[in-house]
Amino acid sequence: MKTYQKIIIIILSVLLIAEIVAIGILVQSNQSQNQGENNLTSEEKAYPHLTFLSYDEYQDQLAKKEKSIFVIVQTTCGYCLQYKPILDEIAEEYQIPIYIVDILTMTDAEISEFLETAPYFAENPQWGTPLTLIMENKEQIAVSPGAMTKEATISFYQEQGLIPQE
Repeated sequence: MKTYQKIIIIILSVLLIAEIVAIGILVQSNQSQNQGENNLTSEEKAYPHLTFLSYDEYQDQLAKKEKSIFVIVQTTCGYCLQYKPILDEIAEEYQIPIYIVDILTMTDAEISEFLETAPYFAENPQWGTPLTLIMENKEQIAVSPGAMTKEATISFYQEQGLIPQE
């Protein structure tokens, strides 16, 4: 074999190895970028502007000295499914946090404690979902049962001083 043929084979081999290494680096980089996304639930991916809370996270947010919007839902609730896209749009448009609390993710003990967090539950033992609670420093400020239109939801939030009047 001639010298120039050997040189060409060596160059092609080096290029092939470099390409394999580059592909490996790209794949690894892509996997690490997507790892955070893979930890999201399908609902968190579908409604990226809503914040889904566990019971403990709900308790932490409840204790803050700021008005918070909590929407109590059930995964299987048809009205909740219709309402979440509206809430997601509002959260995005007005850049406000809207916290989603799914009671079906709670244990029986957590549900018992949860029902003591707002007077509405004791006053309305047949309450349903979705249910919007405006809370501040563990105090119930306002309640709106049921799903609302986008306009009604915006109006309700404006009445509570959570978004500016238009």
